[in-house]
Amino acid sequence: MSLRVRLPDGRTDRWEATSDERAWFDYTHQVVHGELVVYLHTFRRVRERVDRTHDALLWKHHTTKVARRYAADDWSKVTHVKARRPPYEVERAARVATPRRERSRRAR
Repeated sequence: MSLRVRLPDGRTDRWEATSDERAWFDYTHQVVHGELVVYLHTFRRVRERVDRTHDALLWKHHTTKVARRYAADDWSKVTHVKARRPPYEVERAARVATPRRERSRRAR
């Protein structure tokens, strides 16, 4: 979600959602006792085993942190709230072969 916070002096803070192949960053907000709290949500693209030959590629929630806390008199309005969440689809992909580990001679 992208959002803009209008400050009392007329300036605007922008919180823009961004993404790349492996990570997705998104923002939400909440007003608590007059204070505005902006949260950063991080999603990671992960690979999970489906069966012996296929994996599933999907976006999973990774972390949520407070990005910024505005005191009651430090903000006047939240504008331009636009949802941008990662896709909820699951992509089926061929399993990537991983090299076998060699056992150490001590273990024998």
